[in-house]
Amino acid sequence: MAVYGNVPLSGTAILEWGSTNTGNTTGVQFVNSMAASSAVGATEDFSSKPMPCAGVLRKITARFAAAALAGTNCTFTVRINNVATTVAVTVPATVQQAASAEFNIPFAADDRLSVTSQCVSADATTSRPRVSVLVSLSA
Repeated sequence: MAVYGNVPLSGTAILEWGSTNTGNTTGVQFVNSMAASSAVGATEDFSSKPMPCAGVLRKITARFAAAALAGTNCTFTVRINNVATTVAVTVPATVQQAASAEFNIPFAADDRLSVTSQCVSADATTSRPRVSVLVSLSA
């Protein structure tokens, strides 16, 4: 099977985004496209991955290195070409991992996928620990 990076040109693939620290903010942040290599960023380019072929978004799973403190929750959303999709998952307080329902959202070759995070805590100084976000898709 031919591949482009870690994306098969046919079949099923899982793409990964990640950040070493998901900050506590009421604003949207972008999860790093280089899987757990640095903190979240403020721009879409920080997060986007070009797709080598058309496909379908299926699911998003977010897993933290440790559960967050009570009162903290984070929502992760997949975006296509700078526009939010309905593919999203919320990881509630004191939970380490959550997955979305199954979706069927198409994307085209050369579209750019990105992932946003929005974390809110009762304690403004609390951040979530390192996170890994997996997006399932099929070509």
